[in-house]
Amino acid sequence: MNQRRSATADTREKPAEHVLPRAGRMVLQLVAVLALVACGGTKQEKVWTRLPGESPASEVQDMTPTAMAPSGSDAVSPASPSSLAMPSGAGMPPLADRSKVISTTGTLVAAGIGFMIPEGWIPETPKTPMRLAEYRIPGPGGEAELSVFAFGPGQGGSPKANIERWVSQFQADSSTTASQPAEVAELETGGLRLYLVKTWGTYTPTAMGMGGGSTEPRPNYALFGTVVEGGPEGLLFIKVTGPKPTLDAQSKQLESFVRSVKLIKS
Repeated sequence: MNQRRSATADTREKPAEHVLPRAGRMVLQLVAVLALVACGGTKQEKVWTRLPGESPASEVQDMTPTAMAPSGSDAVSPASPSSLAMPSGAGMPPLADRSKVISTTGTLVAAGIGFMIPEGWIPETPKTPMRLAEYRIPGPGGEAELSVFAFGPGQGGSPKANIERWVSQFQADSSTTASQPAEVAELETGGLRLYLVKTWGTYTPTAMGMGGGSTEPRPNYALFGTVVEGGPEGLLFIKVTGPKPTLDAQSKQLESFVRSVKLIKS
């Protein structure tokens, strides 16, 4: 791989590591302590604990491409590189195959991996060409945003590197809090390994990230991030950010969404 293709998702919105409950024969592991760089330039320890919720994943419907084909006006096409202005500069890894992306009010399929979409989540045309799919999630604190990324086998950086970067975008809302905790869990199910992270605080998207929006600090925001490993098109990154009251209210739906993961039959 040349340097341009091996660039990590650091130049945009990186994804996460260490994930969730149990399904079939899932393996749950706890990640102890990770040192993350705080905004002051010094390293502070962040304690990582497993994500609550260990009930087995519910059964999901057949997620073959035929069964999951979009229907009606619910389907939203992913943004093509030609339909949106590409960021300037080199070092951008290739994107996963957009032609196979399905984004509807009931189903998400990207990079050979499928999910069931909870009721009320609204598919959107991606704001930037770096996103394969995008959803708006309603809630009492205002709308949250779900973004989907994939860059092909061996691309996008490690799950750990992405989780560290995501969490580093959050700082404690209170100046008296030394560090911002993050909850992390890991799951193996159906031949896939998932890593999931949750944290909260003041969220500051990176200027060179894939957010496609303002980089102004956003107090009382939360993160629900997932990395899926083992798919046919490399790592799949899913990042949900939004007002903390909204993510709190959507907690069960978010966990149900991740537990519905399934490898798509070719």
